[in-house]
Amino acid sequence: MFLFFLFSIISLQLKNIRSLLMLGPQTQTTLFPQYLKDLSIAFLDILKELRSQVIREACITFVYMSKTLRNKLDQFSIYILQELINLIQNSAKVISSAGTIALKFVIKYTHAPKLIPILTQNLMQSKSKDIRATLCEVMCLLYEEWATRTLEKNATALRDALKKGLSDADVDARRYSRRAYWAFQRHFPSLAGELYQQLDSATQRAVDRERDDGGGNNGTGSMGASLRGSNSSLNSMPGSVLRRKQTSGLRSPVASPSANFRSVSAVDTQAAQRARARAQYSSLARLKVTSGTASLRK
Repeated sequence: MFLFFLFSIISLQLKNIRSLLMLGPQTQTTLFPQYLKDLSIAFLDILKELRSQVIREACITFVYMSKTLRNKLDQFSIYILQELINLIQNSAKVISSAGTIALKFVIKYTHAPKLIPILTQNLMQSKSKDIRATLCEVMCLLYEEWATRTLEKNATALRDALKKGLSDADVDARRYSRRAYWAFQRHFPSLAGELYQQLDSATQRAVDRERDDGGGNNGTGSMGASLRGSNSSLNSMPGSVLRRKQTSGLRSPVASPSANFRSVSAVDTQAAQRARARAQYSSLARLKVTSGTASLRK
């Protein structure tokens, strides 16, 4: 019961952070950024707790912070990114989905070059196929959303990660990497050409088919659809919703009525049994009184 109460307080405070960001430009540019360092430490501890309710709220808050603060959230994002990536392989669907969605949104809105080495190292070294496939998909978004000058410093690392993804054991990782290749080529044609020459003939044909099927030209549209799906997933999570307008992707988060419901773990089963017993006794007593009154009337 104490832990439930504690995690409820944490969830409430995460919602309060989102409320502070909604106050306007003054809070976003002057008051809020000075507390980001302390907040990053707290967020890291929350993500390590692996409590679905709390992690869900933390990821929704992180998404809103990224969309609102943009590149001001760079150091914060660098600090917690590794723990966010670790959530992808979690067996709990709520935690895994929340981590994946938060990762996509931070790559879309917070363009910090120091995020790239963390992504490439995990893509090349992780033993989890879920992490590798998700990061290959995130790379598509990276190439489509970031400017070339932001990527230049890490161009070689990006090429090596792309080469690893094209030969990955997981079919989804290879598919996303083939799509990412053509987005990468638009930034670095010479590096992409060198990489293409290093591929075996079967991989080259698969990469060419991706271009012929439209992956080389419609990558932005496909990733836009992916983010819209991610937005819908966040909205469908119980406990909070992200209110959206038709002209924007992610809007201010507000608590839904379901947030006030108690979880099953918060119900005292013995107390529930006692309540049912009292209800049964009361019902029997009323029946006896009713039958006794009826016999007197006769």
